[in-house]
Amino acid sequence: MTSARALFAFLRRDLRQWGSYRFAAALQLAGIFFQLSVFFFIGEALDIRDPAILRYSAHYFDYVVVGIGLAGFISVSLSGLSAQIREAQISGTLEALLVTPVPVAVLVLGTTAWDYLGAFLRFVATLALAAMLFQTPLHAERIPAAALVMALVIAAFAGIGLLSAAFVMVFKRGDPFAQGITWFAMLFGGVYFPVSASGDPALVSAAGWIPITPALDALRDLLLRGATFAEVAPAVLRLAALAAVLLPLGLAGFAFGLRRARVNGSLTHY
Repeated sequence: MTSARALFAFLRRDLRQWGSYRFAAALQLAGIFFQLSVFFFIGEALDIRDPAILRYSAHYFDYVVVGIGLAGFISVSLSGLSAQIREAQISGTLEALLVTPVPVAVLVLGTTAWDYLGAFLRFVATLALAAMLFQTPLHAERIPAAALVMALVIAAFAGIGLLSAAFVMVFKRGDPFAQGITWFAMLFGGVYFPVSASGDPALVSAAGWIPITPALDALRDLLLRGATFAEVAPAVLRLAALAAVLLPLGLAGFAFGLRRARVNGSLTHY
């Protein structure tokens, strides 16, 4: 089986599963609308004049909506693969997947491809609803540059997600750190509020090395201000450096965990 056929098989399987729960898609759309409504009215109720927010827009809602949209990719990158592996362990299909002639990289991509597709559709729906219903000004011409930024932040967090998946394979338990990293990134990465509002220089400096921080800086500049790629280049370069370190580290950790599980003969244990 070629790599392309294997990826298509994974997507077809997940599409069939999704087709059995189509009502869930309507619920997700309703959930996006409810979440956006909550933050819209929070922005209306509060007189927010933080310079870090006003740099992008006069409205807090416009600031937060980009963070909400990107958060879905962070969740998938950190926990999507480990959740799929844990499910395969419990269902007894993990060993069967790993003994197929399909390269491990294709298996990793295939098992998470549908989750990333879903995260992308939720991101599009979030921005579209924000623009149509809440008048968020978006610069559509900057979408190609924004796509590059999103690819880099996915690569960076995927490295951590691969380490989480290795933990699951070796210890047969959910990674206790993945959820903590997710919430830490959401809280201190600038999703809901600028970290500069804390007034702690050490925290601001540390937050700059969380991949989501430079990613959100670049995305907000591109989509809300219409900045050029040259203007966001420093944030993109920092994000690329983080991805260049974290992704190879994650791949090495996942390969080690896979070898360890095979040597111990514990792929079928859960």
